[in-house]
Amino acid sequence: MVLRRTLASATRGRRAMSSAVGFVGLGRMGSAMAKNFADTNVPIVAYDLDPSNGEKLKAAVGDNANIVDSPEAVASEVDTVVTMLPNDKVLTAVAGEGSAFLDALKPGAVHVSCSTVSPHTSRALAASYADRGVLFAGAPVFARPDGIEKKQAYWVMGGPEAATTRAVEVRARNP
Repeated sequence: MVLRRTLASATRGRRAMSSAVGFVGLGRMGSAMAKNFADTNVPIVAYDLDPSNGEKLKAAVGDNANIVDSPEAVASEVDTVVTMLPNDKVLTAVAGEGSAFLDALKPGAVHVSCSTVSPHTSRALAASYADRGVLFAGAPVFARPDGIEKKQAYWVMGGPEAATTRAVEVRARNP
């Protein structure tokens, strides 16, 4: 009931957004999550530092995944980007102040960080993003890779209300 109300209020009065979801970080957790979205016919735009991870995702989901050559290429093609990166240092390097990724995000876009990082990192990113009209939601995922594959993960979302509302909307596209 709460999810339905949140989704209805999230979509009211907003411009049409890209239907594709971007993914940066295709290790065991990120690739399982991206595959789940692609399996429900959500188009995927994805990047991983290790090209073989992108190749594996493409082999698993075919034309429903577009593998690109950089995080900023993902950010420039979609309105929603999910990152699953290993730690604060990597997340900040990829998506922090001064990054090409942040520069490529369109106003109104949302970055949903599923990385487990410190509250300080999440708050700093949210502040940088807000200055640019971009939303940031911290959404650590509680599951092992096999739990994500079975869609048994819990997403805990935090951040500004507009960002968490959009993150809930994204999560709802992957039942």
